[in-house]
Amino acid sequence: MLKRLFAFVWVLTLLLVFSTTVLATTISNYDASFELTPDSKGKFNDCHVVLEITYDIDEPKQSGFKFVGDHKPVNVEVYDQYERDLNFSVSEKEEYLISYDFPEKITSGEYTVYLEFDQYNIPTGNSKMNKVKERWVGNFKYDVKKATYSFIFPEGYKFKAIKTFPGGYNLKNENYKQWKVSINQNILKNKKFEIEYSPGLISRQDSSSSFIDTIFNPANIKYIFIVGFVVLLRPPKV
Repeated sequence: MLKRLFAFVWVLTLLLVFSTTVLATTISNYDASFELTPDSKGKFNDCHVVLEITYDIDEPKQSGFKFVGDHKPVNVEVYDQYERDLNFSVSEKEEYLISYDFPEKITSGEYTVYLEFDQYNIPTGNSKMNKVKERWVGNFKYDVKKATYSFIFPEGYKFKAIKTFPGGYNLKNENYKQWKVSINQNILKNKKFEIEYSPGLISRQDSSSSFIDTIFNPANIKYIFIVGFVVLLRPPKV
């Protein structure tokens, strides 16, 4: 009796493991594109974001979601590979979240969803160098088999230096007018994207910088030294 019970439990465990292994939705391809765009004053403060998410579905699925960071997404559009608009909602939790519904339940096969939106006040830095940080970009609950991060500069912009994370970027001149930086990953491992480029196009301090970072910024140290020197030389009150 015990042997039969043990055999039954063993077979049931194998079936559960097998079903978990086989019925696993993944993301077969993910493209995330960020294009610098001008704000109302013509300054390149904003980004237009396009996310292309291709699900490889092996279990019934009728909805999805994507966290998109701390900057509120505006002018949001969500549609599929057949250019059908999807119902969606935007909510704010620890980050902003875009949730969307498929037109019908999908049990198997590939299905692609596109998310388009704008982000305001994204680059930081000064006239010498700007930085864009998109640390949310690769966060998924599913495994991602292939991913590409892209960054598109404004038309006519000529860079002197570029640094990215992850590294190993490719450069392409789109229509001989706009430079495009692309980073490919066969399996998504680096879940954040950052790029530094010079010269800078805008001037704005990174709000995520700490007070200590601000104090010890080389641009501020000389002023702190001067103030401290003046205080030390000031005669004491009698």
